[in-house]
Amino acid sequence: MRAFPEQAVLKCRPNHRGFFMKYSLLSLLAVSTLLCADTLTLINDSDYDLKAVIHNSDGKKMGEVNLPSHADDSWSSPGELGGLTEEGPNGFPPPMTAIYYTVTWYCSRGEEFSSCDEVYNESTVTANGCPGNQQCGMGLSLPQ
Repeated sequence: MRAFPEQAVLKCRPNHRGFFMKYSLLSLLAVSTLLCADTLTLINDSDYDLKAVIHNSDGKKMGEVNLPSHADDSWSSPGELGGLTEEGPNGFPPPMTAIYYTVTWYCSRGEEFSSCDEVYNESTVTANGCPGNQQCGMGLSLPQ
């Protein structure tokens, strides 16, 4: 009977700790991604002071940011899971779908400057990059 060197025996053993560590890290990354708030970068590249109003894919107003001319700022969803805080069946979060936002830019008197649909997490949105009238003071002001 031939004896195997100790190194050969050690190499045949499965590395359970490495397997566990690898999948623990992947699980942690997946959970932390789900719990992070969505963020949009808003750039007012117009010659007007504008207000960006953000709605989620269900039409719910998520927030607004006032930006002077040629300024930028970021917006983050107030809740987890892209602002979706409602519970689904059995008290669990609703199934994850592609969450997008609508960013509508308004002039200081309330008229719509431009609007972008289907804006996804970590997008950069510019006022002049969205379709619309892209002018202020040319129409009737809307009540606020």
